[in-house]
Amino acid sequence: MAKENARNRMIRQLLEFKDAGLDVYINHVTELTDSHYGIITDGENIIYIQFATYSSDTLFSMSFEYVPSRKNGSGVGFIESKESLTMNDFEECVTYGRRFAARYGAELYRSFEQYMKDPWHKEHYEKL
Repeated sequence: MAKENARNRMIRQLLEFKDAGLDVYINHVTELTDSHYGIITDGENIIYIQFATYSSDTLFSMSFEYVPSRKNGSGVGFIESKESLTMNDFEECVTYGRRFAARYGAELYRSFEQYMKDPWHKEHYEKL
């Protein structure tokens, strides 16, 4: 699959979540060879999606994002490779991520606004 088609596929997947009532964001790209990834949020929980591997433009992975730390990183993976993602996947990822954060002491974002205060996030994402 060509990189341009990969971006369209990512946008289509994100728009399915938007149609379900979530806010969705996609990364800015400057080259066709750039990777494509996005953020899905209900305003409180932040889920990152990308293609499962850099060589795959057909399978998605999903992870729950929390405040980065040396101990816990910036998120925990939930789905490793799936052809499409659903609201059920979103909800299960949130549940899994929150349990993981509680168990290992990862700090949750208080809101999506807190997440977007990071200059890197603000610079790299655009709302669909």
